[in-house]
Amino acid sequence: MPPSDIAVRDFLHNLALFNGLPNGAIDRLAAASSVVRAPTGTTLFSRGDACAGVHVIVYGLVKLAVTSRAGSEKVIDILGPGQSLGESFIFFERPHIGFAETIADSLLVFIGKSAILREVEVTSALARSMLSRLAERVQRYAADLEADALAGGAGRLATFLLTQTEERDPADGALELQLPVCKTVLASRLSVTREHLSRLLRQLTEKHLIEVRGRQVRINDIARLREFAHQMR
Repeated sequence: MPPSDIAVRDFLHNLALFNGLPNGAIDRLAAASSVVRAPTGTTLFSRGDACAGVHVIVYGLVKLAVTSRAGSEKVIDILGPGQSLGESFIFFERPHIGFAETIADSLLVFIGKSAILREVEVTSALARSMLSRLAERVQRYAADLEADALAGGAGRLATFLLTQTEERDPADGALELQLPVCKTVLASRLSVTREHLSRLLRQLTEKHLIEVRGRQVRINDIARLREFAHQMR
């Protein structure tokens, strides 16, 4: 069920992004927010658009991507519930360099840019939180660049699968998960072709690291997969 205005306030209050904010700040941000219902394939912003604010995902999935002049697409990130997008462009007057599109039916809360900037000016906790989130994102993208430069496709795939286990435990042993996106999007995220991704999945399967049925993946031993990913760097 879509959140009401009261639920929007509660949703923002429980976000890590707004930890430490006084109730008054949360109230003002909630008042400046709107609920966005976005079916699969909805474009949230395009390359060249001015940043209008921040989207926070309640449920669903959003891909951040760029396209070349020839029309090929590179997926930069895949974001899910509780994650936000757009804050990178809040603080300077530059347009978006890529686009954001939902890849599952999604519900988001949109907070206008002017409301966020007003709160940053008066609430140091929000400024620190946003800087921390931006630093985490830069660190993650730097790790992606390192993987692209130093790790082969199998290593990048293993690392991606490991990121899907981070909030699920166990630290070792077997775990079953579902790929969050279709294989075409995952291939773009890993900078390989779909055919290459299929070969990589077979490679990890032949090593008895994983078992694959469609989008269902069983990691047979997380510790072994982690060791494999480390060896590929």
